[in-house]
Amino acid sequence: MAFHDILLALVSYPDATPGPAIDRAVRVARRLGGEVTALGVQIRVEAPKNMLAEALLGLESLAAGERAKSAASLREALDRFSNDARAVGLTAFQEIQASHLYDEAHVVVGHARTRDMTIVPVGPAPASSQPIAEHLLFDSGRPVVVTPETGPLDAETGPYRTVAIAWDGSRPAARAVGDALPLLKQARDVRVLSVINEKPSVTAGCGHDLVRHLAAHGITATVDEVDDAGRDIAEAFQAYAADKGVEFLVMGGFARSRVREVILGGATAGVLAKPFIPTLMAH
Repeated sequence: MAFHDILLALVSYPDATPGPAIDRAVRVARRLGGEVTALGVQIRVEAPKNMLAEALLGLESLAAGERAKSAASLREALDRFSNDARAVGLTAFQEIQASHLYDEAHVVVGHARTRDMTIVPVGPAPASSQPIAEHLLFDSGRPVVVTPETGPLDAETGPYRTVAIAWDGSRPAARAVGDALPLLKQARDVRVLSVINEKPSVTAGCGHDLVRHLAAHGITATVDEVDDAGRDIAEAFQAYAADKGVEFLVMGGFARSRVREVILGGATAGVLAKPFIPTLMAH
């Protein structure tokens, strides 16, 4: 069993995690192994304390309606999760946690710190869970697995067979490899991907010492060096995955602070915004 204690983050407001996204996330959890707890975040929408506004607009009634919407959406999402888990034979639990609006990420991070990893479905919709995935990556101290909301359902049940490591020799990449060792040990084909000419630190041969390290853990790996060819780095990852039949990606998450703004690295931003296969990220 690769991992024992997995969290799945589900949101409920303003839109719930889509049902098809839950279907895919459950199948990712099944292949990773272990028990999965779906954490549903229910939003406490509160009306401003203003007597005149209440008299004119009925703000409390509007807020109550939004709270009911969050609760109903979450119940539907959790029922979908339970049905999916039962269908694939996954040991599953549920937990509901209340949260103020815009504080959902902090709630999920608190739960994630005592889990092996957290799975977050991420999609293109503005209300997707990408902000939660970002907070988990940089604040939880544990790996996050982002999964696509769309695409075909995974029919496989066993461990992932072909896993790629996006290797640039950085601290986040090293952390991701360490967190992913249980997954890598079960894979049949482990590939170390280095994208040359994308950044100065990534040079020819930089992945060979990682191959040595993996061999010490009983993992046989192959080095692949590709040129970015002027492409966006996330696009280079996606093209490589399609070419090699990669089912799962392991990578470090990078960001730098500029004034008060956190600037995500190119690969990190690209994969968090639009994951194309399940991807374990660590910082």
